[in-house]
Amino acid sequence: MRLFQFISEINLFETDATDTISIRTQRLCTWFFISILTTCLLIVTIYASVHTDIIRIEIKNPTIDLYEKLAANNYSIECDCSETFVPHKEFISLQPIYHQVCSSDFVTQRWIDYLYHSTKHSFYFHADFRSTAMQQFQLLAVLCQLSIQETEDGLDLFFYTEIISGKLMSKDFLLAEARSRINALKRNAPDAFDYKLMFIRQMIAGNVLLSSTATIFQTTSQEQFTCSTPAVFLDNSNNSSAYSYIIDGWYIGCRPIDSLLSSTLKIFYNQTMINSLLQFFNNTSSNFTCLDANKESIFDLNTTLSTIIKSVFIEKWIQNINYSLYFNHCAPKLCFYTINKRFNIYYIITTIISVYGGLSTVLSLIIPAIVKSITQHNAETSHRDYSFRRLKQLIITWLRQLISTLIKMNLFRSSTRLEPSDIYQQRWSTRFYITFLSSFFIIITIYTAATKETVLTELIKPSFNEVLKLQQQTSLSSLQCPCSQLSSSFKYSIELIPTYHEICDSDFVLDEWIRLMLPLEHYHPYNFEQN
Repeated sequence: MRLFQFISEINLFETDATDTISIRTQRLCTWFFISILTTCLLIVTIYASVHTDIIRIEIKNPTIDLYEKLAANNYSIECDCSETFVPHKEFISLQPIYHQVCSSDFVTQRWIDYLYHSTKHSFYFHADFRSTAMQQFQLLAVLCQLSIQETEDGLDLFFYTEIISGKLMSKDFLLAEARSRINALKRNAPDAFDYKLMFIRQMIAGNVLLSSTATIFQTTSQEQFTCSTPAVFLDNSNNSSAYSYIIDGWYIGCRPIDSLLSSTLKIFYNQTMINSLLQFFNNTSSNFTCLDANKESIFDLNTTLSTIIKSVFIEKWIQNINYSLYFNHCAPKLCFYTINKRFNIYYIITTIISVYGGLSTVLSLIIPAIVKSITQHNAETSHRDYSFRRLKQLIITWLRQLISTLIKMNLFRSSTRLEPSDIYQQRWSTRFYITFLSSFFIIITIYTAATKETVLTELIKPSFNEVLKLQQQTSLSSLQCPCSQLSSSFKYSIELIPTYHEICDSDFVLDEWIRLMLPLEHYHPYNFEQN
Protein backbone atom coordinates (compact mmCIF):
# COMPACT_ATOMS: atom_id res chain seq x y z
CA MET A 1 0.00 0.00 0.00
CA ARG A 2 2.82 2.40 0.79
CA LEU A 3 4.41 1.74 -2.59
CA PHE A 4 1.12 2.36 -4.35
CA GLN A 5 0.60 5.51 -2.33
CA PHE A 6 4.13 6.69 -3.13
CA ILE A 7 3.57 6.09 -6.85
CA SER A 8 0.22 7.85 -6.82
CA GLU A 9 1.61 10.86 -4.97
CA ILE A 10 4.97 11.19 -6.74
CA ASN A 11 5.45 14.66 -8.17
CA LEU A 12 8.49 15.56 -10.27
CA PHE A 13 7.03 18.93 -11.34
CA GLU A 14 6.33 20.36 -7.88
CA THR A 15 5.91 24.16 -7.69
CA ASP A 16 4.82 26.71 -5.10
CA ALA A 17 1.17 26.16 -5.97
CA THR A 18 -0.84 24.30 -3.29
CA ASP A 19 -4.27 24.11 -4.87
CA THR A 20 -5.73 20.73 -5.79
CA ILE A 21 -5.94 21.38 -9.56
CA SER A 22 -2.27 22.39 -9.78
CA ILE A 23 -1.09 19.38 -7.79
CA ARG A 24 -3.27 17.09 -9.91
CA THR A 25 -1.82 18.61 -13.06
CA GLN A 26 1.75 18.19 -11.74
CA ARG A 27 1.14 14.53 -10.89
CA LEU A 28 -0.40 13.96 -14.31
CA CYS A 29 2.71 15.46 -15.90
CA THR A 30 4.84 13.19 -13.72
CA TRP A 31 2.96 10.05 -14.84
CA PHE A 32 3.22 11.06 -18.50
CA PHE A 33 6.90 11.88 -18.04
CA ILE A 34 7.74 8.56 -16.35
CA SER A 35 5.67 6.52 -18.82
CA ILE A 36 7.13 8.10 -21.94
CA LEU A 37 10.70 8.15 -20.54
CA THR A 38 10.48 4.49 -19.43
CA THR A 39 9.07 3.39 -22.79
CA CYS A 40 11.75 5.25 -24.74
CA LEU A 41 14.56 3.94 -22.54
CA LEU A 42 13.19 0.40 -22.88
CA ILE A 43 13.16 0.72 -26.68
CA VAL A 44 16.70 2.13 -26.65
CA THR A 45 17.86 -0.69 -24.35
CA ILE A 46 16.40 -3.39 -26.61
CA TYR A 47 17.91 -1.74 -29.70
CA ALA A 48 21.33 -1.40 -28.06
CA SER A 49 21.18 -5.04 -26.93
CA VAL A 50 20.41 -6.52 -30.36
CA HIS A 51 22.55 -4.03 -32.26
CA THR A 52 25.60 -5.63 -33.89
CA ASP A 53 28.60 -3.47 -33.22
CA ILE A 54 31.59 -3.80 -35.57
CA ILE A 55 34.71 -3.46 -33.44
CA ARG A 56 38.10 -2.92 -35.08
CA ILE A 57 40.96 -4.40 -33.09
CA GLU A 58 44.57 -3.46 -33.86
CA ILE A 59 47.62 -5.54 -33.01
CA LYS A 60 51.12 -4.09 -33.09
CA ASN A 61 54.09 -6.31 -33.99
CA PRO A 62 52.05 -9.55 -34.16
CA THR A 63 53.73 -12.93 -33.88
CA ILE A 64 53.20 -15.82 -36.26
CA ASP A 65 51.53 -17.84 -33.49
CA LEU A 66 49.02 -15.09 -32.74
CA TYR A 67 48.30 -14.57 -36.44
CA GLU A 68 47.69 -18.27 -37.06
CA LYS A 69 45.50 -18.49 -33.94
CA LEU A 70 43.31 -15.62 -35.15
CA ALA A 71 43.20 -17.05 -38.67
CA ALA A 72 42.18 -20.46 -37.27
CA ASN A 73 39.26 -18.75 -35.48
CA ASN A 74 38.03 -17.42 -38.86
CA TYR A 75 38.88 -13.81 -38.14
CA SER A 76 39.40 -11.72 -41.26
CA ILE A 77 42.78 -10.35 -40.26
CA GLU A 78 44.76 -7.94 -42.42
CA CYS A 79 48.40 -6.96 -41.99
CA ASP A 80 50.59 -4.45 -43.81
CA CYS A 81 54.00 -5.81 -44.80
CA SER A 82 57.17 -3.90 -43.97
CA GLU A 83 58.79 -5.55 -47.02
CA THR A 84 56.65 -5.42 -50.14
CA PHE A 85 59.00 -7.60 -52.25
CA VAL A 86 59.65 -11.15 -51.02
CA PRO A 87 61.93 -13.34 -53.21
CA HIS A 88 60.99 -16.99 -53.60
CA LYS A 89 64.31 -18.09 -52.13
CA GLU A 90 63.32 -16.61 -48.76
CA PHE A 91 60.55 -19.14 -48.11
CA ILE A 92 60.63 -21.78 -50.88
CA SER A 93 63.05 -24.68 -51.14
CA LEU A 94 62.94 -26.62 -54.41
CA GLN A 95 65.32 -29.40 -55.38
CA PRO A 96 65.09 -31.70 -58.42
CA ILE A 97 66.02 -35.38 -58.20
CA TYR A 98 67.55 -36.52 -61.50
CA HIS A 99 67.55 -39.92 -63.13
CA GLN A 100 70.35 -42.10 -61.81
CA VAL A 101 71.94 -42.40 -65.25
CA CYS A 102 73.19 -38.81 -64.94
CA SER A 103 75.24 -39.80 -61.89
CA SER A 104 76.25 -43.25 -63.12
CA ASP A 105 79.47 -44.57 -64.65
CA PHE A 106 77.95 -44.42 -68.12
CA VAL A 107 78.23 -40.64 -68.44
CA THR A 108 81.73 -40.39 -67.03
CA GLN A 109 84.77 -39.63 -69.10
CA ARG A 110 86.26 -42.94 -67.97
CA TRP A 111 83.45 -44.87 -69.70
CA ILE A 112 83.64 -42.76 -72.84
CA ASP A 113 87.41 -43.17 -73.03
CA TYR A 114 87.01 -46.90 -72.49
CA LEU A 115 84.64 -47.16 -75.45
CA TYR A 116 87.03 -45.16 -77.60
CA HIS A 117 90.35 -46.83 -76.73
CA SER A 118 89.32 -50.43 -76.21
CA THR A 119 88.14 -51.24 -79.75
CA LYS A 120 90.27 -53.57 -81.89
CA HIS A 121 89.50 -52.04 -85.24
CA SER A 122 89.06 -48.52 -86.57
CA PHE A 123 86.08 -49.56 -88.65
CA TYR A 124 83.02 -51.62 -87.76
CA PHE A 125 79.87 -52.45 -89.62
CA HIS A 126 77.10 -49.85 -89.41
CA ALA A 127 74.96 -51.86 -86.95
CA ASP A 128 77.84 -52.70 -84.64
CA PHE A 129 77.48 -51.20 -81.15
CA ARG A 130 81.17 -50.26 -81.13
CA SER A 131 80.81 -48.06 -84.23
CA THR A 132 78.74 -45.33 -82.51
CA ALA A 133 78.76 -46.23 -78.79
CA MET A 134 81.34 -43.62 -77.89
CA GLN A 135 79.42 -40.87 -79.69
CA GLN A 136 76.07 -41.93 -78.25
CA PHE A 137 77.26 -41.99 -74.64
CA GLN A 138 79.13 -38.75 -75.17
CA LEU A 139 75.83 -37.25 -76.31
CA LEU A 140 74.08 -38.77 -73.29
CA ALA A 141 76.61 -37.17 -70.95
CA VAL A 142 76.24 -33.81 -72.70
CA LEU A 143 72.44 -34.02 -72.52
CA CYS A 144 72.64 -34.78 -68.79
CA GLN A 145 74.90 -31.79 -68.24
CA LEU A 146 72.73 -29.50 -70.36
CA SER A 147 69.51 -30.59 -68.69
CA ILE A 148 70.98 -30.10 -65.22
CA GLN A 149 72.41 -26.71 -66.20
CA GLU A 150 69.10 -25.69 -67.82
CA THR A 151 67.21 -26.69 -64.69
CA GLU A 152 69.65 -24.92 -62.36
CA ASP A 153 69.42 -21.73 -64.44
CA GLY A 154 65.64 -21.93 -64.28
CA LEU A 155 65.80 -22.42 -60.52
CA ASP A 156 68.11 -19.42 -60.11
CA LEU A 157 65.66 -17.27 -62.05
CA PHE A 158 62.76 -18.69 -60.06
CA PHE A 159 64.40 -18.10 -56.68
CA TYR A 160 65.14 -14.46 -57.50
CA THR A 161 61.59 -13.88 -58.71
CA GLU A 162 59.61 -11.93 -56.13
CA ILE A 163 56.11 -12.03 -54.77
CA ILE A 164 54.91 -8.44 -54.66
CA SER A 165 52.22 -7.64 -52.12
CA GLY A 166 51.77 -4.81 -49.66
CA LYS A 167 49.46 -7.01 -47.59
CA LEU A 168 50.37 -10.19 -45.76
CA MET A 169 49.00 -13.14 -47.69
CA SER A 170 47.06 -15.76 -45.82
CA LYS A 171 48.63 -19.18 -45.52
CA ASP A 172 46.18 -20.85 -47.89
CA PHE A 173 46.56 -18.12 -50.49
CA LEU A 174 50.36 -18.13 -50.31
CA LEU A 175 50.51 -21.93 -50.62
CA ALA A 176 48.20 -21.83 -53.64
CA GLU A 177 50.19 -19.01 -55.26
CA ALA A 178 53.56 -20.66 -54.61
CA ARG A 179 52.37 -24.05 -55.84
CA SER A 180 51.01 -22.45 -58.98
CA ARG A 181 54.38 -20.84 -59.70
CA ILE A 182 56.25 -24.05 -58.91
CA ASN A 183 53.99 -26.04 -61.23
CA ALA A 184 54.59 -23.47 -63.97
CA LEU A 185 58.34 -23.95 -63.51
CA LYS A 186 57.93 -27.73 -63.68
CA ARG A 187 55.96 -27.43 -66.93
CA ASN A 188 58.17 -24.86 -68.60
CA ALA A 189 61.54 -26.48 -67.88
CA PRO A 190 60.93 -29.67 -69.94
CA ASP A 191 59.19 -27.75 -72.71
CA ALA A 192 62.08 -25.31 -73.09
CA PHE A 193 64.69 -28.08 -73.13
CA ASP A 194 62.69 -30.19 -75.57
CA TYR A 195 62.31 -27.18 -77.86
CA LYS A 196 66.09 -26.62 -77.90
CA LEU A 197 66.74 -30.31 -78.56
CA MET A 198 64.24 -30.32 -81.42
CA PHE A 199 65.85 -27.22 -82.85
CA ILE A 200 69.28 -28.90 -82.80
CA ARG A 201 67.90 -32.01 -84.53
CA GLN A 202 66.13 -29.92 -87.15
CA MET A 203 69.29 -27.93 -87.77
CA ILE A 204 71.34 -31.10 -88.19
CA ALA A 205 68.82 -32.60 -90.59
CA GLY A 206 68.26 -29.37 -92.51
CA ASN A 207 71.97 -28.81 -93.05
CA VAL A 208 72.56 -32.52 -93.83
CA LEU A 209 75.27 -32.76 -91.17
CA LEU A 210 76.73 -36.28 -91.06
CA SER A 211 78.43 -38.17 -88.31
CA SER A 212 82.12 -38.99 -88.62
CA THR A 213 81.12 -42.63 -88.16
CA ALA A 214 79.82 -44.08 -91.40
CA THR A 215 76.41 -45.78 -91.36
CA ILE A 216 74.35 -47.19 -94.16
CA PHE A 217 71.51 -44.85 -93.22
CA GLN A 218 73.43 -41.67 -94.04
CA THR A 219 72.74 -42.08 -97.74
CA THR A 220 69.21 -43.35 -97.58
CA SER A 221 67.50 -41.53 -94.70
CA GLN A 222 68.78 -38.01 -94.41
CA GLU A 223 65.41 -36.47 -93.55
CA GLN A 224 64.04 -39.02 -91.11
CA PHE A 225 64.53 -39.07 -87.32
CA THR A 226 63.18 -42.57 -86.78
CA CYS A 227 65.53 -44.70 -88.89
CA SER A 228 67.13 -47.28 -86.58
CA THR A 229 68.09 -50.90 -86.15
CA PRO A 230 69.00 -52.92 -83.04
CA ALA A 231 72.64 -52.60 -82.04
CA VAL A 232 74.69 -55.76 -82.25
CA PHE A 233 78.24 -57.04 -82.00
CA LEU A 234 79.55 -58.38 -85.33
CA ASP A 235 82.50 -60.62 -85.93
CA ASN A 236 84.91 -58.59 -88.08
CA SER A 237 87.37 -61.41 -88.53
CA ASN A 238 87.86 -62.52 -92.16
CA ASN A 239 85.35 -59.88 -93.27
CA SER A 240 82.56 -61.84 -91.66
CA SER A 241 79.28 -60.19 -90.70
CA ALA A 242 77.93 -62.87 -88.40
CA TYR A 243 75.95 -61.69 -85.38
CA SER A 244 77.77 -62.44 -82.18
CA TYR A 245 75.49 -60.61 -79.71
CA ILE A 246 72.31 -58.45 -79.95
CA ILE A 247 71.96 -55.63 -77.41
CA ASP A 248 68.38 -55.54 -76.14
CA GLY A 249 66.85 -52.05 -76.28
CA TRP A 250 69.81 -50.26 -77.88
CA TYR A 251 69.68 -48.95 -81.44
CA ILE A 252 71.95 -47.68 -84.20
CA GLY A 253 70.47 -45.21 -86.69
CA CYS A 254 70.93 -42.29 -89.08
CA ARG A 255 72.58 -40.09 -86.54
CA PRO A 256 73.82 -40.88 -83.04
CA ILE A 257 71.34 -38.49 -81.42
CA ASP A 258 68.35 -40.04 -83.22
CA SER A 259 69.27 -43.61 -82.37
CA LEU A 260 70.09 -42.59 -78.79
CA LEU A 261 66.60 -41.16 -78.30
CA SER A 262 65.07 -44.43 -79.58
CA SER A 263 67.11 -46.58 -77.20
CA THR A 264 66.38 -47.73 -73.66
CA LEU A 265 68.65 -48.33 -70.67
CA LYS A 266 67.30 -51.82 -70.02
CA ILE A 267 70.60 -53.64 -70.50
CA PHE A 268 72.43 -51.23 -68.17
CA TYR A 269 70.33 -52.33 -65.18
CA ASN A 270 71.89 -55.82 -65.31
CA GLN A 271 75.47 -56.22 -64.16
CA THR A 272 75.83 -59.64 -65.84
CA MET A 273 74.79 -58.26 -69.20
CA ILE A 274 77.20 -55.34 -68.82
CA ASN A 275 80.05 -57.73 -68.10
CA SER A 276 79.09 -59.75 -71.17
CA LEU A 277 79.03 -56.58 -73.23
CA LEU A 278 82.51 -55.58 -72.05
CA GLN A 279 83.95 -58.86 -73.30
CA PHE A 280 83.58 -57.65 -76.88
CA PHE A 281 86.08 -54.88 -76.25
CA ASN A 282 89.81 -55.18 -75.69
CA ASN A 283 91.01 -57.08 -72.69
CA THR A 284 91.48 -53.89 -70.75
CA SER A 285 90.28 -54.61 -67.23
CA SER A 286 87.79 -52.08 -65.92
CA ASN A 287 84.80 -52.11 -63.58
CA PHE A 288 81.56 -50.31 -64.37
CA THR A 289 78.61 -50.55 -62.02
CA CYS A 290 75.13 -51.13 -63.40
CA LEU A 291 72.11 -48.96 -62.68
CA ASP A 292 70.04 -49.85 -59.61
CA ALA A 293 66.82 -51.53 -60.76
CA ASN A 294 65.42 -51.43 -57.22
CA LYS A 295 65.74 -47.67 -56.91
CA GLU A 296 62.44 -45.82 -56.94
CA SER A 297 61.77 -44.24 -60.32
CA ILE A 298 58.87 -42.94 -62.38
CA PHE A 299 60.45 -44.54 -65.46
CA ASP A 300 60.40 -48.29 -66.03
CA LEU A 301 63.21 -50.26 -67.63
CA ASN A 302 61.66 -50.07 -71.10
CA THR A 303 61.23 -46.29 -71.11
CA THR A 304 63.03 -44.75 -74.08
CA LEU A 305 65.68 -42.11 -73.54
CA SER A 306 63.53 -39.75 -75.59
CA THR A 307 60.89 -39.82 -72.83
CA ILE A 308 63.50 -39.47 -70.09
CA ILE A 309 65.23 -36.57 -71.85
CA LYS A 310 61.92 -34.79 -72.51
CA SER A 311 61.37 -34.77 -68.76
CA VAL A 312 64.86 -33.21 -68.38
CA PHE A 313 66.00 -36.38 -66.59
CA ILE A 314 63.96 -35.28 -63.57
CA GLU A 315 62.46 -38.06 -61.47
CA LYS A 316 60.74 -35.86 -58.88
CA TRP A 317 60.92 -32.56 -57.04
CA ILE A 318 61.48 -32.05 -53.34
CA GLN A 319 59.72 -28.85 -52.40
CA ASN A 320 58.89 -27.03 -49.21
CA ILE A 321 56.98 -23.79 -48.70
CA ASN A 322 57.69 -22.27 -45.29
CA TYR A 323 54.98 -19.80 -44.30
CA SER A 324 56.85 -18.78 -41.15
CA LEU A 325 59.82 -17.58 -43.20
CA TYR A 326 57.49 -15.61 -45.46
CA PHE A 327 55.82 -14.07 -42.41
CA ASN A 328 59.17 -13.08 -40.90
CA HIS A 329 60.38 -11.53 -44.17
CA CYS A 330 57.11 -9.65 -44.60
CA ALA A 331 57.58 -8.44 -40.99
CA PRO A 332 54.11 -6.92 -40.39
CA LYS A 333 54.18 -4.06 -37.90
CA LEU A 334 50.43 -3.60 -37.59
CA CYS A 335 47.50 -5.98 -38.06
CA PHE A 336 43.83 -5.41 -37.53
CA TYR A 337 40.67 -7.44 -37.65
CA THR A 338 37.00 -6.74 -37.01
CA ILE A 339 34.58 -8.62 -34.82
CA ASN A 340 30.79 -8.41 -34.65
CA LYS A 341 29.74 -8.08 -31.04
CA ARG A 342 26.26 -8.00 -29.54
CA PHE A 343 25.05 -7.11 -26.04
CA ASN A 344 27.99 -4.90 -25.31
CA ILE A 345 27.25 -3.72 -21.77
CA TYR A 346 29.42 -0.63 -22.16
CA TYR A 347 27.65 0.33 -25.37
CA ILE A 348 24.24 -0.22 -23.75
CA ILE A 349 25.06 1.89 -20.67
CA THR A 350 26.61 4.66 -22.77
CA THR A 351 23.59 4.76 -25.08
CA ILE A 352 21.10 4.85 -22.21
CA ILE A 353 22.96 7.64 -20.42
CA SER A 354 23.32 9.72 -23.59
CA VAL A 355 19.64 9.32 -24.46
CA TYR A 356 18.41 9.85 -20.91
CA GLY A 357 19.96 13.31 -20.47
CA GLY A 358 18.54 14.84 -23.62
CA LEU A 359 15.21 12.98 -23.51
CA SER A 360 14.47 13.88 -19.88
CA THR A 361 15.23 17.55 -20.55
CA VAL A 362 13.01 17.65 -23.64
CA LEU A 363 10.15 15.81 -21.92
CA SER A 364 10.37 18.04 -18.82
CA LEU A 365 9.91 21.05 -21.11
CA ILE A 366 7.23 19.72 -23.43
CA ILE A 367 4.97 17.61 -21.19
CA PRO A 368 3.95 20.38 -18.70
CA ALA A 369 3.04 22.71 -21.55
CA ILE A 370 1.04 20.03 -23.37
CA VAL A 371 -0.79 18.84 -20.24
CA LYS A 372 -1.58 22.40 -19.15
CA SER A 373 -2.85 23.26 -22.61
CA ILE A 374 -5.04 20.15 -22.76
CA THR A 375 -6.39 20.79 -19.25
CA GLN A 376 -7.28 24.38 -20.02
CA HIS A 377 -8.81 23.34 -23.28
CA ASN A 378 -10.99 20.70 -21.61
CA ALA A 379 -12.08 23.19 -18.95
CA GLU A 380 -13.65 25.30 -21.62
CA THR A 381 -16.99 24.64 -23.16
CA SER A 382 -17.63 21.06 -24.16
CA HIS A 383 -18.77 22.26 -27.54
CA ARG A 384 -15.66 22.32 -29.75
CA ASP A 385 -15.43 24.41 -32.77
CA TYR A 386 -13.04 22.77 -35.22
CA SER A 387 -13.22 25.54 -37.72
CA PHE A 388 -10.03 26.90 -39.24
CA ARG A 389 -10.31 30.11 -37.21
CA ARG A 390 -10.71 28.19 -33.96
CA LEU A 391 -7.77 25.92 -34.81
CA LYS A 392 -5.61 28.92 -35.65
CA GLN A 393 -6.55 30.60 -32.37
CA LEU A 394 -5.78 27.39 -30.50
CA ILE A 395 -2.32 27.13 -32.06
CA ILE A 396 -1.58 30.77 -31.24
CA THR A 397 -2.69 30.17 -27.66
CA TRP A 398 -0.40 27.13 -27.39
CA LEU A 399 2.53 29.07 -28.77
CA ARG A 400 1.98 31.90 -26.32
CA GLN A 401 1.77 29.47 -23.46
CA LEU A 402 4.94 27.70 -24.68
CA ILE A 403 6.86 30.98 -24.91
CA SER A 404 5.60 32.02 -21.49
CA THR A 405 6.61 28.65 -20.09
CA LEU A 406 10.10 28.88 -21.61
CA ILE A 407 10.55 32.36 -20.16
CA LYS A 408 9.39 31.30 -16.72
CA MET A 409 11.09 27.90 -16.86
CA ASN A 410 13.21 27.14 -13.80
CA LEU A 411 15.12 23.86 -13.60
CA PHE A 412 17.03 24.93 -10.50
CA ARG A 413 14.01 25.68 -8.28
CA SER A 414 14.69 25.68 -4.56
CA SER A 415 12.19 25.49 -1.72
CA THR A 416 14.36 27.69 0.52
CA ARG A 417 15.35 30.40 -1.93
CA LEU A 418 12.13 32.07 -3.00
CA GLU A 419 13.21 35.68 -3.26
CA PRO A 420 12.72 37.40 -6.67
CA SER A 421 16.46 37.80 -7.05
CA ASP A 422 16.97 34.09 -6.37
CA ILE A 423 14.27 33.10 -8.88
CA TYR A 424 15.86 35.47 -11.41
CA GLN A 425 19.26 33.76 -11.01
CA GLN A 426 17.67 30.32 -11.22
CA ARG A 427 15.90 31.16 -14.47
CA TRP A 428 19.10 32.53 -16.05
CA SER A 429 20.95 29.44 -14.90
CA THR A 430 18.25 27.39 -16.63
CA ARG A 431 18.65 29.39 -19.84
CA PHE A 432 22.46 28.93 -19.81
CA TYR A 433 22.01 25.23 -19.12
CA ILE A 434 19.58 24.76 -22.02
CA THR A 435 21.76 26.88 -24.34
CA PHE A 436 24.93 24.89 -23.59
CA LEU A 437 23.06 21.60 -23.74
CA SER A 438 21.51 22.48 -27.12
CA SER A 439 24.89 23.61 -28.45
CA PHE A 440 26.45 20.37 -27.29
CA PHE A 441 23.79 18.30 -29.03
CA ILE A 442 24.16 20.34 -32.23
CA ILE A 443 27.95 19.82 -32.21
CA ILE A 444 27.52 16.10 -31.54
CA THR A 445 24.97 15.85 -34.35
CA ILE A 446 27.23 17.63 -36.85
CA TYR A 447 30.24 15.55 -35.82
CA THR A 448 28.25 12.33 -36.09
CA ALA A 449 26.92 13.32 -39.50
CA ALA A 450 30.41 14.23 -40.75
CA THR A 451 32.14 11.16 -39.33
CA LYS A 452 32.53 8.24 -41.72
CA GLU A 453 31.42 4.98 -40.20
CA THR A 454 32.79 1.68 -41.46
CA VAL A 455 29.85 -0.49 -42.44
CA LEU A 456 30.47 -4.06 -43.57
CA THR A 457 28.18 -4.94 -46.46
CA GLU A 458 28.09 -8.46 -47.88
CA LEU A 459 26.98 -9.30 -51.41
CA ILE A 460 26.51 -12.99 -52.14
CA LYS A 461 27.63 -14.14 -55.62
CA PRO A 462 27.91 -10.67 -57.20
CA SER A 463 27.74 -10.32 -60.97
CA PHE A 464 30.51 -8.78 -63.06
CA ASN A 465 28.55 -5.56 -63.57
CA GLU A 466 27.87 -5.26 -59.85
CA VAL A 467 31.58 -5.57 -59.07
CA LEU A 468 32.45 -2.90 -61.66
CA LYS A 469 29.85 -0.58 -60.15
CA LEU A 470 31.23 -1.13 -56.66
CA GLN A 471 34.77 -0.43 -57.88
CA GLN A 472 33.61 2.94 -59.18
CA GLN A 473 31.78 3.80 -55.97
CA THR A 474 34.40 2.61 -53.47
CA SER A 475 38.15 2.46 -53.22
CA LEU A 476 39.88 -0.73 -54.34
CA SER A 477 41.35 -1.28 -50.87
CA SER A 478 37.93 -1.34 -49.21
CA LEU A 479 36.36 -3.65 -51.79
CA GLN A 480 37.29 -7.27 -51.12
CA CYS A 481 35.97 -10.18 -53.14
CA PRO A 482 37.41 -13.58 -52.14
CA CYS A 483 37.64 -15.96 -55.09
CA SER A 484 36.05 -19.39 -55.16
CA GLN A 485 39.24 -20.68 -56.82
CA LEU A 486 42.61 -19.48 -55.58
CA SER A 487 44.36 -20.07 -58.93
CA SER A 488 43.30 -19.19 -62.46
CA SER A 489 45.03 -19.65 -65.79
CA PHE A 490 45.95 -16.61 -67.86
CA LYS A 491 44.05 -18.10 -70.81
CA TYR A 492 40.76 -17.21 -69.10
CA SER A 493 41.60 -13.52 -68.78
CA ILE A 494 44.33 -12.67 -71.30
CA GLU A 495 44.25 -12.99 -75.08
CA LEU A 496 47.69 -12.72 -76.69
CA ILE A 497 48.07 -13.27 -80.44
CA PRO A 498 51.48 -12.72 -82.12
CA THR A 499 51.81 -11.53 -85.71
CA TYR A 500 54.64 -13.26 -87.56
CA HIS A 501 56.69 -12.07 -90.49
CA GLU A 502 55.11 -12.86 -93.85
CA ILE A 503 58.09 -15.02 -94.85
CA CYS A 504 56.79 -17.73 -92.52
CA ASP A 505 53.59 -18.01 -94.59
CA SER A 506 55.22 -17.65 -98.01
CA ASP A 507 56.07 -20.26 -100.64
CA PHE A 508 59.77 -20.00 -99.84
CA VAL A 509 59.48 -22.17 -96.73
CA LEU A 510 57.42 -24.94 -98.34
CA ASP A 511 58.85 -28.39 -99.06
CA GLU A 512 58.14 -27.96 -102.78
CA TRP A 513 60.41 -24.92 -102.96
CA ILE A 514 63.16 -26.60 -100.93
CA ARG A 515 63.14 -29.69 -103.18
CA LEU A 516 63.82 -27.42 -106.16
CA MET A 517 67.05 -26.33 -104.45
CA LEU A 518 68.63 -29.84 -104.18
CA PRO A 519 72.45 -29.73 -104.56
CA LEU A 520 73.91 -30.51 -107.98
CA GLU A 521 76.50 -33.19 -108.53
CA HIS A 522 79.19 -30.66 -109.38
CA TYR A 523 79.30 -27.87 -106.85
CA HIS A 524 80.09 -24.33 -107.94
CA PRO A 525 80.40 -21.65 -105.21
CA TYR A 526 78.61 -18.98 -107.26
CA ASN A 527 75.72 -21.17 -108.33
CA PHE A 528 72.50 -19.95 -106.67
CA GLU A 529 70.76 -23.32 -106.94
CA GLN A 530 73.60 -25.04 -105.12
CA ASN A 531 73.52 -22.53 -102.27
